[in-house]
Amino acid sequence: MDHGFLESDTGAAASSAPAEITVVPGQTTTAWLKAIRRKHDGSISFDVQNLPHGVIVMDIGLNGVLIPEGQSERQVFIQCAPWVQEQDRVCYARAREAGTPTSKPVMLHVRKAEQQAQR
Repeated sequence: MDHGFLESDTGAAASSAPAEITVVPGQTTTAWLKAIRRKHDGSISFDVQNLPHGVIVMDIGLNGVLIPEGQSERQVFIQCAPWVQEQDRVCYARAREAGTPTSKPVMLHVRKAEQQAQR
């Protein structure tokens, strides 16, 4: 299982290369959404945008992915429908509060299971 990170502050990571997450059609992959709170102490809700058709963030509720007050990260589950074709797509998380900041870009790879096993 591939674990990726979506950070909510453009200055959060030192590397200029985008983080990468690989999903397999018909499977669920875990990732972590981390927020650098600065001066925002309340809960933060996020939407993960630009996912390919057939790829969703599970269990998001009515207000998107929620990081509760007092916490700075949350595990999310990314589900890929079995019919999604192999592709690479840049996605990102956007907060609904605190000026709607976005994460750094994350490269999402959709790969068949046999190709994932060879990596």
